Amino acid sequence: MKDLGHRLGALGDLGRHPDLSGLEEAVWADVDARAVRQMPTRFAVVLCVLTALIASGVGAAAAAANVQRTALSVFAIHPDNAPSTLLGG
Repeated sequence: MKDLGHRLGALGDLGRHPDLSGLEEAVWADVDARAVRQMPTRFAVVLCVLTALIASGVGAAAAAANVQRTALSVFAIHPDNAPSTLLGG
């Protein structure tokens, strides 16, 4: 703990502090510049995601349209080959 106290004391004894008067404006200018540069990338990502969602929706709709209903469906109410009917039920 003594070492930490000495180090913190040394930080306080630096004397002259740097001038930070224009720092906030510079940071916000850099943030704004980066936000403008990333817009095309964000647009491309959003466009790709929307394209993938539309394609998967079209594929799911096409797959659902081609499904053939059979009496041996897993979720059928009274399938003829159900285990309960084959075991003497």
